[in-house]
Amino acid sequence: MSTTNILAEIIVVGTFSFLWTVPIFINFWDNVCLQSLIKLNFKSTIIFLAVIYFLGTISNFIADKLFFGIDKYIVKKHGGKNQVRTNRTKIILKSSDATAYLFQRRSFVRIFRANSMNCFLGAVVVYFNVGNVTNIFSFNKSYLSLFLAIVAVLSFWAYTVTLSGYFSYVNQTGGMLE
Repeated sequence: MSTTNILAEIIVVGTFSFLWTVPIFINFWDNVCLQSLIKLNFKSTIIFLAVIYFLGTISNFIADKLFFGIDKYIVKKHGGKNQVRTNRTKIILKSSDATAYLFQRRSFVRIFRANSMNCFLGAVVVYFNVGNVTNIFSFNKSYLSLFLAIVAVLSFWAYTVTLSGYFSYVNQTGGMLE
């Protein structure tokens, strides 16, 4: 997998993580600190990107652990972990184009998985008005939390469908490369 793909994946997930963690941190941060981060200068941009990267890495890790059982259930429906691992190894060793596609699909799986978790947590933060979210974004909390819950459900659905398609692709392509 290229560094660009990993970086883009972590930044996308980190941005979603940032959106639900900001209201929580607003309660603890000094107003001066927040205003200095909002100013667009080189230092604040570097700090912002570092925070996004950190949140993306942590969110990916937590989502990976939380969704382990679902991953295990879906891989079992596609012949089991050993079969998928064997076919994935065949693809990686024999076809660079198929490997690139494989890595792209896996990146989508990770983005959908982490963002379903992030949107669900965002819906909880908004619904319970943690950090006075409704004052920050000036939205009706019920509509915003419902919207985030729907996005979480759609992201979860996309995660399961994409993961199932990933395993099907691995098995079909790996079977053809024998």
